Amino acid sequence: MKLLVVGDIHGTDAGVRALNAYREEDVDCVAVCGDITHFGPAEWAVDVLSRVEVPLVCVAGNCDPPELPDVLKENGIRCLHFEVAECSGLRFTGFGGSPKGPSGPSVTEKEISGIAAALEGADVLITHIPAYGINDRVPSGDHLGSRALREAVASRPPKIHLSAHVHEVRNGALLEGTLFINPGPAKDGCYGVVATESLEYWLKSIY
Repeated sequence: MKLLVVGDIHGTDAGVRALNAYREEDVDCVAVCGDITHFGPAEWAVDVLSRVEVPLVCVAGNCDPPELPDVLKENGIRCLHFEVAECSGLRFTGFGGSPKGPSGPSVTEKEISGIAAALEGADVLITHIPAYGINDRVPSGDHLGSRALREAVASRPPKIHLSAHVHEVRNGALLEGTLFINPGPAKDGCYGVVATESLEYWLKSIY
């Protein structure tokens, strides 16, 4: 099975084009790792995501309006926040937002530690923020990832962890049996494709 991964669309035309690459990539499911909008409106995200013609699962980011998960769910779009969903035979879990805001769903490091329970039996973890020390380092040398998330992933490793948030990172890494992917910012045309059985991946661009 093939999965298209995008994050950090930020309400841009390039981001929508990266999302719509599912048409050429012949994927079975689309995963969107947050920052769909740039501080709203939520209705824009509904319009864009509802047009995707294959199964889709997403989380909100720290630049999405706090009401986005509820608005998406009301419109039949699977937006996870400490929940589990099936997508094309894969079991997804995840959460949105970031402990450091400035918007999006409110989430704390203590709450993030609770994702460990949902990881039992999960195939794919989808978050906006990365785990600490993995795909989270910015040019200053600072790490933007969550320590609680890193501990949760270590205690119950998913097969795949998809994240975004750190625009300077575009990378895949296979660590202790888990494939960690940040496809790069969709606002710059970036997206990723993952073969979920072999764990092969391709980091691509619309340009």
